[in-house]
Order: sequence, then C-alpha cells, then structure tokens
Amino acid sequence: MIRFLFFMLTFTAASLAYANITVHFQPDNITAGQSTQLIFTSTEPFKEHPNLSVLQNDFEIAGAQTRFSSNIINGQKSTKHELVFNVLPLKTGTLTVPGFKIGNQTTSPAHLSVSESTTPTQQIPDITLTASVSQESIYEGESLLYQAVLTENTGVFSAEIKPPFLENATIEQFSDDSVRLIYQNQKPARVLTRTYLITPHATGKHLIQPARFFGQIPRERNTDTFSAFGTQMDILFAGLPSLSQDILLTAKPIELTVHPKPTSYGTDWWLPARELALNLLTPAPESGRVGEPITLVFELIAVGTDANELPEITLPASTAFKVYANPSQRQNFIDSSDRFAGRVAQEFNLIPLQDGTFNLPLPHVVWFNSTTAQKENATLPPIKIDIYPSPLTPAATLNSASPPAPSQPIPLEEKNTVDAPLLPPTFVEQSLKWGSTAVFFLLALTGIGLIIFIVRKKQKNKKSLPDLYPY
Repeated sequence: MIRFLFFMLTFTAASLAYANITVHFQPDNITAGQSTQLIFTSTEPFKEHPNLSVLQNDFEIAGAQTRFSSNIINGQKSTKHELVFNVLPLKTGTLTVPGFKIGNQTTSPAHLSVSESTTPTQQIPDITLTASVSQESIYEGESLLYQAVLTENTGVFSAEIKPPFLENATIEQFSDDSVRLIYQNQKPARVLTRTYLITPHATGKHLIQPARFFGQIPRERNTDTFSAFGTQMDILFAGLPSLSQDILLTAKPIELTVHPKPTSYGTDWWLPARELALNLLTPAPESGRVGEPITLVFELIAVGTDANELPEITLPASTAFKVYANPSQRQNFIDSSDRFAGRVAQEFNLIPLQDGTFNLPLPHVVWFNSTTAQKENATLPPIKIDIYPSPLTPAATLNSASPPAPSQPIPLEEKNTVDAPLLPPTFVEQSLKWGSTAVFFLLALTGIGLIIFIVRKKQKNKKSLPDLYPY
C-alpha cells in the first residue's frame, strides 16, 4: 500500500511538472526575412525538449537556449523556465504551428503572421541578404545563375549561408565567393557575393526557395573587430561583442518558368541556348601530304547552357581522310558580357588517304535559339586543302591498282645479276664438319700432354729435396 501511494505521488508530481506549459512566438508579427523566437514556458524545469519535426517544412531552426526567472510578489514566490528556439519562417502569410507534446502534456497551437517585404528588417538594420537570378524564364536544358548577396556593416563573428532549393534541379556553387568593401550610409560595409548554378530538370512554374543566412552579431560595439567569416578587419566594423544575438535571414523567393522542348523541333539533339558559336581554333591548313596527320581543334560555346549538357563535336564521314578524335574538354565560365556560358572543345587528327584537292570535313551543329524560339544551324565556311603524295612512297606505287602478275617471267638481265657462291654449299658443309672434329682431338691431346708434364715435374722436385726424415 505504501509503495502504491509513493508511485501515485511520483506520477502526480511528474504530471503537474508540465501542467502550466505554454508556447508562443515573440514577436508574432514579422516581415519576410526576419527571424523570431519560439518560446516554451513552464513553472518547472524542462526535463526534455519538444519534438520540432513539425516545423521542418515552414521554418529553419538555429540555436536554442534556456532562461530562468524568479519573482516574489506579496510574499509569494513564482518561477518561470523558458526554452527558446530561434526560427526563420520560409513562407509568408499566417503560419499555425500545432500543439507540441512534452511528457504527457500537449500545448496549444501557436500562430505567426509573416508579411511580404523587400526592405531590410528594423530588427537588424546593419545586415541584409538579397538574391537575384540571371533568367526568370528558360527552356528545359538551360541553366541559370543564382546570386546571394550579403551586406554587413556590423561585426559578424559566426556566419553560414545555406544554398537555395528547387525540386527536380541540380544546384551547385558556381565559383569562389567574391568580397568587396563599400560605404553605406557613410559607414564601411562588407559585401559578400555567392553564386550558384541551377539546372532545372522539370518544366512548368517553380518557386526557388531562397538562400538563408545564419549567424551571430554583437549587441554592443568596441574598437577592435573581427569581420564576417573570420577575417580580421581592424577598426572597420563593430568589435567583439560582450553580448551576442543569433540572427537568421532569408532572401525573397523567386518564381521560375521552365518551357518544354517544342514539338516542332524534331529528332535532332536538343540544344537550347541564348547564343551559340562554333569556332575553329587552329589555323586553316592549305596543304598536306598523304599519311601525315592534320590537327584541327574546334570549340562550341553556348550562352545559358551548362557545359555538361552540350553534345560531343563530330565530323562527317570522308573517303579522303581517316579521322581520329581525342577526348573533349568542358568548362563553364562568365563571358565578356557577364553572361553564363558552357564550352566544349575537341581535337581531331585527320590522316589524308590520297592526293588531290578536297574539302576538309567540318562539324555541323543543330541548336534551338531560346531568345528567338527558332531552330538554327551552326556551320563553318568550307576549307579546301591540297594533298600531295608522300615523299616516302612513289606516286606510281600509290596509284597502281594491283601488283605485277606472279606468272610474268623474270627478265634475263635480272638472272645474271644474281650473285653465285664462290664455293659449293656441300664443300662448305663438309669442311665445317671435319674442322670441328679436328679441333676437338687437338684440344684433347693438348690436355693430356699438359697433365704428363705436371706429373714429371713434381717427381723431379721430390728427388732434389734433402732427406730430412731418415729412418
């Protein structure tokens, strides 16, 4: 009975520990790009954190902290425990968060109003995040550049930029960040630009979810400073903070329209581009020789198209040349007009098979002009080349249809020019045979004579020695 009462008291205490949990946003009315706090309040310490998975679709979550306060009013002591999450809404409108279950308690829903705005928030006026795209309307297979620009004139000592998001698309950072210093409202500001390459894989209207910025800024300013992203900037920006606050910024979402391939295009390789150029990078040859390679390098540049989407460069078949192609090289770059473009370059070696005057085989590319919505052809002017016979092979041999018939008799004078041996072959063979036998016997007799000579010499030396040990 006592054990049962103890269990009931423990269960009741645990239940009452979360009896007064409330949840709310502070502030609960913000503009797009501004962060807020989701605050859980209880009269008892939190023994566990709520499950925030219900926020994943509508919010970014960065950082959490606990706060405690105690008050005594008219002799009555009250305590308040707070669990605070910094959140950034990814949508606009009225957002409703369902109740959270903590222990055996479920909180009431919380509401947040997010209005559209393109101006910097008043909460953090010294730091802004904006975004733009190179094109808002493209064709399937084209790519666009997405630029996120962070401007700050306050000391940011921890920072992270998360990339934009688009379903059914490839998104990758296009180049290294560019950083420059400007003056804004008579104060120095640091501008960081990060560029992403987005290649959609689905047609229709889409919404590019914006890039987000997470960081901490100081609440107070000193004379020394560290700039954004860890670079020391002496006295240009605010100093190391005695107190800091977490910030979350988001740029404005961008609508994108992706048009499908026109049905009238046909079965040719689908190659959409704003502009396209086909070039010969090597000098046009004027002459060559049979069997000696001719090297040609071609490039294909497409404005607004990823290099990985470009086709291989090919040459038409030719009876006058044997064609060998080397692997292609691809790259993306920004052209002289600050436009994104993809490039593929390829080297060919052409081996002339016969002499004469011929047109070089040149590439031909079919593409779709997405600026004019027209199908076009890219070609090069014809190049004539004179091919001469190889100096190592007589022209008569190259042009002969077949070798002489084997039954044709050999002329008499050619028979007389054949050199006859000075000695008959049988005589030479017998001489070599007997000569090798004689050499063998000669060596054997020489060895036997040498052995006899050594034995006799030892016997002679033995007799000349004094008899040192007579018996």
